[in-house]
Amino acid sequence: MKEKIDDWKREGLLGDDCATIWKLEFEDCFSSNMISKAINDLAKENGLEFEVNHEELDKARAEGKSVVRVLQKMLFEKGLPHFSKPELAEKLAILLAEDIKNNPNHKKTPPELTIEEIVKKVESK
Repeated sequence: MKEKIDDWKREGLLGDDCATIWKLEFEDCFSSNMISKAINDLAKENGLEFEVNHEELDKARAEGKSVVRVLQKMLFEKGLPHFSKPELAEKLAILLAEDIKNNPNHKKTPPELTIEEIVKKVESK
């Protein structure tokens, strides 16, 4: 995707501030608490005896590891099937929506902040 966007910018079809590409994977944009809750909910829904605690994810993140790679390794080590990224994304979206609705102190995620910037740019034009 980055190459396509670079092509469009080079051709003048897209301005420099009109696209955002995160260097992180989608899952890296969420808190360790939210990710561990999502994974644990998915495991329970699929009848798997598996649990991730947010401290494990915090430690891995502090070492600069990708959340997805850490989760894949944990599942592999426990002999469990590979998780579905679309299912995880859906579960994260549900948890995020609940957090926004129920938590007056909700801390915005990088995607939320970027979406706000995009909306402001569109509204200003």
